[in-house]
Amino acid sequence: MHIFLRYIAIFATILLLGSGCSVLDMINLKPKEKPVVKKALIFSPGEVINGLKLEPDYEICRDLVCLASLIDGAAPYYISNGATDILFCDFKNSLSDKSFSVEIYKTSNFSDAVNFFDNSSSLSPININIKGNPAKIDKGLIGTYRIETYKKNYFIRVMTSKKDEKSKKGLIKFVEALFTTIQH
Repeated sequence: MHIFLRYIAIFATILLLGSGCSVLDMINLKPKEKPVVKKALIFSPGEVINGLKLEPDYEICRDLVCLASLIDGAAPYYISNGATDILFCDFKNSLSDKSFSVEIYKTSNFSDAVNFFDNSSSLSPININIKGNPAKIDKGLIGTYRIETYKKNYFIRVMTSKKDEKSKKGLIKFVEALFTTIQH
C-alpha cells in the first residue's frame, strides 16, 4: 500500500510539472478563464490594426512555467530580468494570407524593456527608426522578417508570415500602427 501511494505522488508531481498552469487551474475547480488582453497589456479583444484582427487564441504568461511552455531556453532570462506579462498573439486578415505574430513583453520599467532590446539576438539586423524609437529588422531568418523594438515599458517583437518585400513594408507599417495603441 505504501509503494502504491508513493507511485501516485510521483505521477501527480510529473503531471503538474508537465502540464503547467492549466492543471493548477483545474485543481482549484474554477473554469479556466483567459485573461483579458486589455487588462494584461495593450489590446482590446478583437482589436484591428491596419486591417488585421487580433486572433482570439492569444496566450498571456506571467510565470516561468507558462512561458517555458511557449518558448525554449530563454524563459528564465525574461522572467528574472523584469518581464511581468508576456503576450503571444497573431493578427490576421481574413480576406488574405497576411498575418503577423506578435510578442509583447511588459516589463517593470523602461530600462528593462531597453535591456531586452539591447540584448536580443539577430542574425542579420538592420537598425531602423519607428516613430522615434530604435528598432531592428532581422533579415537573416529563413522565411520571415522580424522587428524588435520597445516603447515605454514594453519590449516588442513582431514577425511576418512570409518573406518578401511587400511583407517587410507591411511589417514596418503594422509596427508603426501598433505604437499608437501603446499610450499608457
